[in-house]
Amino acid sequence: MPEGSVVFSKIAATSTDTAWSQAYSAGKLFTVLSLKKEASEDSPESENPPVGGSLKASGKNILDALETEFFSLEEKNLESVKAAIETTVKGIPEDLEFSFIVTVLSNNILYSYISGVGRVFIKRGDKFGVILESTQDAREIVLASGFLQNDDLIILATEGFSTIIPKDQLIASTESIVPSEIAENLAPTIHESDEAGAAAIILSYKEEAEAHVAVSEEDTEINTISRDEDIEKASEEDESKKMNPLGFIFPLFGVFKKIIPERLNHSKKIYLTIATLILLVLVTSVILGVKKQNDRKTETAFNAFYPQAQKKFEEGESLKDLNKNLAMDNFSQAQKLLEENKNKFPQGSNQEKQIATLLDKVNTELKNNSPANNAANLDRSKLTITVENGSGAEGIAGKASTFLESLGYKASTTANADNYNYTGATIKVKSDKKDYLDLLKTDLSKNYTITASSSDLSAGSPTDAVVIIGK
Repeated sequence: MPEGSVVFSKIAATSTDTAWSQAYSAGKLFTVLSLKKEASEDSPESENPPVGGSLKASGKNILDALETEFFSLEEKNLESVKAAIETTVKGIPEDLEFSFIVTVLSNNILYSYISGVGRVFIKRGDKFGVILESTQDAREIVLASGFLQNDDLIILATEGFSTIIPKDQLIASTESIVPSEIAENLAPTIHESDEAGAAAIILSYKEEAEAHVAVSEEDTEINTISRDEDIEKASEEDESKKMNPLGFIFPLFGVFKKIIPERLNHSKKIYLTIATLILLVLVTSVILGVKKQNDRKTETAFNAFYPQAQKKFEEGESLKDLNKNLAMDNFSQAQKLLEENKNKFPQGSNQEKQIATLLDKVNTELKNNSPANNAANLDRSKLTITVENGSGAEGIAGKASTFLESLGYKASTTANADNYNYTGATIKVKSDKKDYLDLLKTDLSKNYTITASSSDLSAGSPTDAVVIIGK
């Protein structure tokens, strides 16, 4: 894997007597940490040091413990880093509320961990989403891993940061992929707020062009040597059956022996026989050389697309549980590469078999993760819906509620939406119910035009989804 580089910028709010936050980095280890504790009014200030000071000391101890545990690991992988973080979390005082987000880069692999409440966002191209989230104020650790691509933008955010910076503002700020510019845009909002537990790190991943080329060429050379050896072995086996030089030459030697004029003396017969054998060896070598050259051309054409398709498939597999849309994009790109090239190789060849096998896997993933397939496995009765009137017409919300209940949803009707200027149907679902979004859109589109949909409904909403029926 190519060794990439990371450009990053940090944001941390100003600490108070009851809250403290920090953004920290060491090598390829990045973390954001916030600590909170209720102020004690039992004793005069002169008898108790400021809580902010004790929080700062606690925070420094936590970060020092993480650094010690992390850099003492002989092998840094998903599980070993988790164990180091678990050990660190055990040392956090019980009376503190905390938000602890850790990310580690290993070549182009991202390992992410959260203890407490926090989020890890990713921007890839024009897509933005959450790859890891914890909404439980607990000491359990949630984790995820996946492959990074060039220009990926990763944001580690504490609970306080997400409270101050709404998702829409965060997305708007990432129009620039330069971390320092993003931090400059967000810093005023952070520092104007009284939320001292806000901290974030913005990472921009870049593939090292020179390193990438060097590694790619080295990998290609190794693969070529390996494949050439296989080709040579296969050629030797095939030729032993089809064009074994000795098996081919000796029968012809008998023919030439009969053709050689008997009147030639013995020495001339020997010279002519040797010349004939040399000619036959040369012809055979040319035939075998041409075959080997063709095999290498075939293998070069194969290597021009197949490793890339395989990488897209592997990236899709690693992302399908984290960000289904990005995973489907990777699977689709792999499918396109394979479909475009599958007919360029002889039927029954090793290349054709490898393409067919990988294409079957890609098509299976596309089918299993398609919105239609996911929708077929969802239980509508598990989704509670509030239907609101966004048009002002009497009875329009009740009619939609009845329709949704007839499909199996648990729907209820409220009086009105926040205004009567809505058109079509607007759908909002909670992030933990986003799998229902496509199903709900499909069902409502039978009777309504869907004009807007999102999975950012407030976690405080009494139902899982809100449907606003407009004009």
